[in-house]
Amino acid sequence: MNNGKSEKMRWKDVNAIENLLNRHLQPKGITAKATINGSCLEILLESKQLPPKGSLTTFILNKITSLEVSPIKTLKISGKRREEKLIDWNQEFNLSVVNTSLPSNHLNGFAKFIEHYKYKELVIVSAVIYFGISLCCLFVFPGLALLAMLIFIVFSILFFLLVYLESPLGKAINTQMNLEYQQRLEQERYRQEQQRLKEEEERKILLETVTNQLKDIETDIIYRVLDDFRKVEARISIGVSYSSFPDVLAPAKFTFQQFIRSEDFNVCPYISSLLEENMRYYELSWKVLKRKGEGDLLALDSEIQNLWLKAANCSDLIEDLLKSAR
Repeated sequence: MNNGKSEKMRWKDVNAIENLLNRHLQPKGITAKATINGSCLEILLESKQLPPKGSLTTFILNKITSLEVSPIKTLKISGKRREEKLIDWNQEFNLSVVNTSLPSNHLNGFAKFIEHYKYKELVIVSAVIYFGISLCCLFVFPGLALLAMLIFIVFSILFFLLVYLESPLGKAINTQMNLEYQQRLEQERYRQEQQRLKEEEERKILLETVTNQLKDIETDIIYRVLDDFRKVEARISIGVSYSSFPDVLAPAKFTFQQFIRSEDFNVCPYISSLLEENMRYYELSWKVLKRKGEGDLLALDSEIQNLWLKAANCSDLIEDLLKSAR
């Protein structure tokens, strides 16, 4: 019976959280859907455009932690476009440890303690503690004069801090700081959204340009160069020495040189530049491998792996463009 009542209360909390989030997000075209899975609160964000991850996770995390829904131990936030089924991004938080890193309020626990007391009561209690401990240290333990002075200073700071936080001036300044912080969040959210839209527009223009240019390609040499680069990736993934690397790279280099001499090289400049960049990374990695084989201690494995990773990323980008252009 108690379990059923507890479960009902948890679902009631989830509905309230969903309504709270949607009051803030729906005017921006974003819908929040909240569900509960054990002790994990899952929030799915949907909008016509991909919801911005950074600003939304910060906003929701602050809201959820301020509510302190006791059964919830983990928060999982996901985002996707409204018309798509696949999740574009997600992030998970452990609510039992996240409070210590929240930027919105550095005195959360302290402020909640203060809220239980009226201003006058707070001043009286603080004054009693302040003078009591100070006098105790000064008269009961006269040999600990330095410790007494330190405690005196600490409690002086705490006393005036407590008074300040509950004073009208302190509340006004704290409110102003929170407003400024929210404004900065909104500005950063807007900047990220504009940057994302700009990148999407640039990629759309690039894809249209590449698609039109690839229609004029007369041979399949671009695909052969990419295929040879993929073979190099497969070979180095199982290990390769500096002495055998030239033989591994030779077929790709030969096909790439054929591509440079072909008429197709000038048809799609962007694809050509990516293939050139890919070959340059492999040639640089060969120089580092050679130095390492000759005993150069400065030739680090991490440098070689980083160059190979950049080459693989070039191949991935080329392959994505070729697939999108079909």
